[in-house]
Amino acid sequence: MRKNLIFMKRTLTLLFFLITIIAFSQQHERTAIPAGQWNTAPLTDADAAILNTIEELILPTDYKSRSLPDSIDNSLYKWFRRPIFTQESYPNCMQSTSIAYNFTYEINRLRDQPGDDPDHQYTTHFAWNFFNGGNGWWGVNYLFTMDVLKYHGTPSVTDYGGFYEGGGQRWMSGYDEWYNAMNNRISGIKKIYVGDEEGIITLKHWLNDHMDGSPAGGLASFIACSPYDMAILPPESPQTGKHVILGWCPEALHGMTIIGYNDSIRYDYNEDGKFTNDIDLNNDGVLDVSDWEIGAMKFCNSYGEGWADSGYCYMMYKTLADRFGEGGIWTNTVHVLEAKAEHDTRMTYKVTLEHDYREAVRVQAGISSDLTSNKPEHIHSYTIFNYQGGWHYMQGNDTTEANKTIEFGLDVSPLLSHVEAGMPYKFFLIVDEKDPDNKGYGQIKNFSLIDYQDGVAETVCEEQNVVLNDNGRTMMSVIYEPAPNDLTIVTESIPVYEASQPMSIQLEATGGQQPYQWQLDRNYVMNSTEAAFPEVDEVQII
Repeated sequence: MRKNLIFMKRTLTLLFFLITIIAFSQQHERTAIPAGQWNTAPLTDADAAILNTIEELILPTDYKSRSLPDSIDNSLYKWFRRPIFTQESYPNCMQSTSIAYNFTYEINRLRDQPGDDPDHQYTTHFAWNFFNGGNGWWGVNYLFTMDVLKYHGTPSVTDYGGFYEGGGQRWMSGYDEWYNAMNNRISGIKKIYVGDEEGIITLKHWLNDHMDGSPAGGLASFIACSPYDMAILPPESPQTGKHVILGWCPEALHGMTIIGYNDSIRYDYNEDGKFTNDIDLNNDGVLDVSDWEIGAMKFCNSYGEGWADSGYCYMMYKTLADRFGEGGIWTNTVHVLEAKAEHDTRMTYKVTLEHDYREAVRVQAGISSDLTSNKPEHIHSYTIFNYQGGWHYMQGNDTTEANKTIEFGLDVSPLLSHVEAGMPYKFFLIVDEKDPDNKGYGQIKNFSLIDYQDGVAETVCEEQNVVLNDNGRTMMSVIYEPAPNDLTIVTESIPVYEASQPMSIQLEATGGQQPYQWQLDRNYVMNSTEAAFPEVDEVQII
């Protein structure tokens, strides 16, 4: 009887575990939004968990005593000076804030290029179209598309052929355009918690000088509801007559961009005829930013110049600190980008691929030191061309037969980390097809490896027009001897950290592309449990 009880407990535990997995999967699914809606679906708890893994930007100690200007407006710089635009019928607000506004400004600042030139503007659709379900119906939080900016880059509006060229289905074709996109990247995304006074000050310092002494500051993206419920600034406030958000509705639907601040903007929340930051407005017994009536951020939107004040609006500091659901922004957090002025793309694949159901296709790259092997020792995966894009031709827009074929480039520089000097290697292009009902047909028309480390050296695969294995894996390969990745971490170990003790270590490296950036590897799981070991009083069954 006891053994049966143990078996029953294990069975119930397994059943509960499976139900939990199914419930979580259902929770993470998005509801499709018909074309014509401007906003994303509400962010799920899974979205929150993913976004909250982003590294937090902390105010440096030496910045805590630094003074700040009373107001800043970074939209006045030439790097931002792109027209305020409308999303039209696309629910791509997250990419509007993160790519079209934030990234465009940050990379133009580093390159000192004007933002009113299509050569220096960046489309929302290149990244968004890989994650929007294939038809442009779904909104996508910017964490996923920031991954595209980091590992693949993004094309300019000129290279893309227009800001929204091809709509919500199109995947860009053309190796040269893909290669150009690889140079437009970020090194990372960070978050700033703005739910308290220190967070507000941290954000203001970022807006002032990127917290690194730069002559100009940055922008910040945030998520809240659609900004329709606006008030008008009173005569006693600077910018009187302009629009201001006094509180956000309890929905995380829409992405927007903070471009500056003004410490003197004011609004009389409690209608006592005064403008104060030292009265407990919400009667919670605590004086904090949620009680402030003075100070506001300035942000821009993607609803066109006819919205608010030519596309701009203020939001009181209070709305950053109020709890989400009670007037505050989502997670009381904003996100900032670290763009790269240049990116050293050392090696690429140039691929021409045909398929009539792109949702069934995944593309990867691999390498092997064994030239006789028919499979790679190491595989590099990508977040794009990864069983996505809906049941469409490779370029989308299924009315044209030519759109079954796409020419694209992949950055395979990470494979060089497996290379030693003076040795040839076998480089693999891997295309997986997940099509159990054999609905689709595809082939790899051409494949070549291009090495940019010393000039331009292209190695073309002799095989062409290789038909994909139905519902299986197809690989093509070339043999090539590249120069190794010369990045070497010199620091071999660091001292063991002692709790509550200050610690500073200078990590050193040679080669590679400078300046170096170091960050913690957060790909680990830590669990802590405490329980008495059960008494063993039965026959061992395992």
